[in-house]
Amino acid sequence: MSDQSIEEITNLLKEREKKIGTLETITKSSREKLKKINDNLKKQETNLLDILSMIQEDEMELTEIDSTQTPNIDDIFPKIQKVQESLRKSRNSLANLIRKG
Repeated sequence: MSDQSIEEITNLLKEREKKIGTLETITKSSREKLKKINDNLKKQETNLLDILSMIQEDEMELTEIDSTQTPNIDDIFPKIQKVQESLRKSRNSLANLIRKG
């Protein structure tokens, strides 16, 4: 082999090395972006589970009202207000998730 051939091979290897370095940088950047996306999804999942919990609590409150034979409006009204407030919070939480999502 001639010296020129060795030079060409060396240059090709250097070019490949640069490309590999670039690919490693891109891979690292992509990995970091995916980690951020995954963390964000976990937060959203937690928020959705909290909202689901609030809705289930509201459902229990309404079930208690429904099971009363002759409900007294003075007894029911605070429960209804509590459910309305909870539903408002759920609605706002869902709206925030949608905006951020």
